Amino acid sequence: MASAVPEIVRSIDDWSTGMAATKIDKKASEDAVMRMTNNVKARVEVKSRRYDLPDDLHQDMASLQTTTTELLRQYWSTVYPPPPDQVLSVATPAQLAARAEKMIGYLEKTRSKVEQLLQKARLLGVDVARLEAIFQPTIQAVQKALTTHASRTGRR
Repeated sequence: MASAVPEIVRSIDDWSTGMAATKIDKKASEDAVMRMTNNVKARVEVKSRRYDLPDDLHQDMASLQTTTTELLRQYWSTVYPPPPDQVLSVATPAQLAARAEKMIGYLEKTRSKVEQLLQKARLLGVDVARLEAIFQPTIQAVQKALTTHASRTGRR
């Protein structure tokens, strides 16, 4: 094993000399770049057809989904804090309750934001039923958080 190390080091040191001597055929390199470019172009086209949604609507949907997921994560972290060995900061029960209230305030607006997206989809001629199905799990998760909060606080 120890005798192999100097040989490996020599071969690594000599790689640049070998690379300098390599001649790349111009036509072959242009063909390779064209194939890679066409591959990327085809992947982008497939992706856009797969979603079959206008880019701005897709971005709005992704943004709403990401934001709502983060709000849910923050809400549930106030209800079910991490185990004591994973606590990064110490928040008082009052601080946790205030943060939960704040997250619930944002989550209560989710349904109207989804409705705005559905309206935008209608105007763009997109199948609204499909978007409703896409957002159904998110709406259910938000509803679960709202129901849980209401039962914990007596708020209806």
